[in-house]
Amino acid sequence: MVNVNVCSLSGETVAVLDVLPTETISDLKDKLHSSIISASIFDLHLSLDGACIDDTTRVEDLNFGADAQLQMIRSCKGAREILFNSPEVALQLAEHYDALQDACRECIGSLFIDDEGKARSCRANMEVLIHLYQKLSKVESQSNGLAGFKAALAHFAFETLRELDSSSAESPTAPPSVRHVNSLVRIFPWFGLEAVQMLLGLNVAPSTPLAVACLAGKKVQSALVSEYARRPIATLRELLQQLPPTALHDSDYGTLSPQDKLRRILEEAIHEVKANYDPPKKKTILGSVGFQSETVSAYLMESPKEVLAVVRRQPYTLHMSKNGDVDLLCHGASTRKANCNTVLAAIKQDPAMMLGSIESYPLALLAVEQCPGAYNYLSEDFKMDRQVLYVALAHDFALRQEFVNTASKTEIQQWRWHVDEQQRKRKQ
Repeated sequence: MVNVNVCSLSGETVAVLDVLPTETISDLKDKLHSSIISASIFDLHLSLDGACIDDTTRVEDLNFGADAQLQMIRSCKGAREILFNSPEVALQLAEHYDALQDACRECIGSLFIDDEGKARSCRANMEVLIHLYQKLSKVESQSNGLAGFKAALAHFAFETLRELDSSSAESPTAPPSVRHVNSLVRIFPWFGLEAVQMLLGLNVAPSTPLAVACLAGKKVQSALVSEYARRPIATLRELLQQLPPTALHDSDYGTLSPQDKLRRILEEAIHEVKANYDPPKKKTILGSVGFQSETVSAYLMESPKEVLAVVRRQPYTLHMSKNGDVDLLCHGASTRKANCNTVLAAIKQDPAMMLGSIESYPLALLAVEQCPGAYNYLSEDFKMDRQVLYVALAHDFALRQEFVNTASKTEIQQWRWHVDEQQRKRKQ
């Protein structure tokens, strides 16, 4: 066993690692990722006597001299690469920015420029915001709330919405899709009540079809109600208590102040949660003798044709329920249910229609596992989730070939590490 002292370029000790002579520099980097809390948001390079060492070099081949000491060089990863990593790594990035306090907004601007220092497109900015939310919402309970970081993100979210019209009309890159904009609007409850009120009072005059389709008052209201309805009723009531009461209960929504609009949105969300969790209606069937009776559970759609007809008729979204069935939810319409296998069969018949409606992480994972080619039709937030991608790569030969030919070396290496780790676990 060799004790290797890893230090910064200034000479400060970063970590002391116990390594085997046969281990490689790549193995040392893995240990550094485990021992240094922020290591994953940097590209690490190790050097000896000023020369960078290749990852395949073994410890026993290094000429340490009297002391086994290596220098560590850290270079910042691009935001997209960080987002492609695990939720825990994204949380490290968020906590790093959150600790900057008043300087957070200025420093966070680097997330919205590309590798050449140019401003990202409106669509790319939306993807950065959506992907950060998707990652951080899974591990947020491990943090202090990230209030400063969320406030800084909200600022860029508002700027992105203001740029929506001009970006859609003038940008040479692909404009945002309706799902991009809707997904961005749905992030605002995560930013906090103040951000939602600012959104509801945002002075945007939609002029393009995309902006009209997504930013009209009723569209924003519907998206926010649907998003808040994912939260427990107790949480929604706590949020309501933070708002002053209103005397304008019968007023038209469009004439309300942003604060009163938010109150109405929260009240509608509570109503929707109650409606979704009411016990399913059961019908009583009388026996042929006496008054014996039995209850029959709520009706499930039994054919893919039925499921497709419902999704094509109204903008239903698909969510995996606790019992393994799939709930089809649509604001203002009754909840429908289907067996998971029925939904998978519908996906195979019309993947473009069905997969764009999935908003359930477990269902997205199941779809890419059971339906080769499904990954290409998922929403962008699911596509950028590493676990969804890795499951899809394991079951889709064509996607695997495309990934190997187009992904960066880092992304391919991370995927291969994941495959090796899964194989080791199966052998244990």
